[in-house]
Amino acid sequence: LFSFLQTRNDESIWAGPIGEKFLTEFLKTLSIMLYCARTYPSPALRVFAADLFDLAWSFHDAKCSEVRYSALMAMATCVSMVPLEFIISRASHGLSSFLNHCSAFDENADCRRLASLVGGSISDVMGQTLIERA
Repeated sequence: LFSFLQTRNDESIWAGPIGEKFLTEFLKTLSIMLYCARTYPSPALRVFAADLFDLAWSFHDAKCSEVRYSALMAMATCVSMVPLEFIISRASHGLSSFLNHCSAFDENADCRRLASLVGGSISDVMGQTLIERA
């Protein structure tokens, strides 16, 4: 996934509707794979979830709303599968402010709703973990 990320700014690959469609479907496919594998007891799933979250985060500010939506969908899928420390570190690096801004101001209503859902999921995960530690 990280070698894939290195091509993120290559407009010859990602510019235009074909690149946007491919990226949208790629993120959705990875999200579905992770979701379907969630019941398999393997530590590799956490690694996959963390990598997918980072990949999706790298496209959170895409110009195309379909790409942003797919990135948010991938993040939503990953939230419950990554360690709390992972979420906390991302929250302190702009995730929280992005989700708040996106849920209020994104031009796409679906992105606004999904950003709100992801923010709520993060709050739930953080709150649940704090309750378990008490």
